[in-house]
Amino acid sequence: MGWELPSSISCIIRTTDLTTKKVKEHVYRYQGAADNKIVQLLNNKTHEFTVVTHDAQHYRGPKPQDHDDEEL
Repeated sequence: MGWELPSSISCIIRTTDLTTKKVKEHVYRYQGAADNKIVQLLNNKTHEFTVVTHDAQHYRGPKPQDHDDEEL
């Protein structure tokens, strides 16, 4: 998949502030701490973020789209 995290790292979260365009990277050893940061970011509508773990990479923008409501 093109990325490999060290075994000591559980998760990396890269955030982009949509108003200032500043990018920050948060590195976590423990998944619980990363989960707390994700909850904080989900409540903040001014950031988009990417979460990378050993198994997956996920992107979350400020306005999530529900694909079930789209007309085909």
